[in-house]
Amino acid sequence: MKKKILLTILCGVCLIGLTGCGMSKEEMIKESKSLNGKQLYKDLTSNFKSAKEKYEGNIYKISAGVISVEEKFAKIELSDIDFDKDYLEVHFNSDDLNKLKKGQKITFVGKISNITNSNNNFNVKIKKAYYIDDIIEITGQVNYHKADSLMIDYCYLDVYFDDKEKTKYDLGNFTKYISTNFAEISGKKIKNGDTITIKAKVEEKDNNTAYDDIWTVTEIKDIKATTSVTDDDIENDKNRQDVKEYYDTLREAAKNMR
Repeated sequence: MKKKILLTILCGVCLIGLTGCGMSKEEMIKESKSLNGKQLYKDLTSNFKSAKEKYEGNIYKISAGVISVEEKFAKIELSDIDFDKDYLEVHFNSDDLNKLKKGQKITFVGKISNITNSNNNFNVKIKKAYYIDDIIEITGQVNYHKADSLMIDYCYLDVYFDDKEKTKYDLGNFTKYISTNFAEISGKKIKNGDTITIKAKVEEKDNNTAYDDIWTVTEIKDIKATTSVTDDDIENDKNRQDVKEYYDTLREAAKNMR
C-alpha cells in the first residue's frame, strides 16, 4: 500500500514537471508553440470560456511589447487597444526582469497559468517565464514613399492581422532612396510593396498613443526578401521616372502658357 502511495506521489511530481513547473528554459522552448497576443485577445473577446479552456495550462513563445516592469513581474501587451486594462502578467526571475525596459519588444517563453475577465478587461497570468532575447522576427509588406512637395520620406513594414488590424514598423533609419519604386533597406535592394522578413530590435515609437501600433526599428540583424531586384529593374524604373518628370514639366509649362 505504501509503495502504491509513493508511486502515485512520484507520478504526480513527474506530471508537474512535464506541465511547466520545474522545466528549464530549453525544455520550455522545445515544448512551446508560438502565440500572437492579438490572436489570444481576439479569442478572449469572442468566447472567454472557450479561450480560457484552450490556452490555460499550455506553454507558448510570445513576442510582444513591455508596458512596465514591476518588482516581481512585467506587464506585457496583449492588445493595442488598452494597455492599462488588458495585459499579460509575466513573472520572470530577477535577472531576467533586470534585462527589460519599458517600450521594447521582447521574445519570451512561459506557461499560461490563469486568465481572468473583469468587465471585458483581461488579465493573463504567466507564473513562470524565461526571457529569450530582444530580437523579434517580423514578416510584412514594405510601404515606401519618397518625399515630394507635400509629403515627407517614410518607409514602414506593414504587418496585417486578420486582414484588418495593422502594426507598422518604421524602417526610416535604415532606408536609402534609389528610385520611385525601389529603396535600399539595410544594404539590400527592395521593391516597394514586396514582402520581407527581418530579425530586428524594436522600440515603441515616440509620441505613440494607446490607439497607435507603430514601432521604431532600432537595429536590423538580418533581412530577407521574397523578390530579388536586379540593376536593370532599378535602371528601368529610373528611366520611367525621368520620362514622367519630363512630361510633367511639359504639362506644367503648357498650363502656364494659357
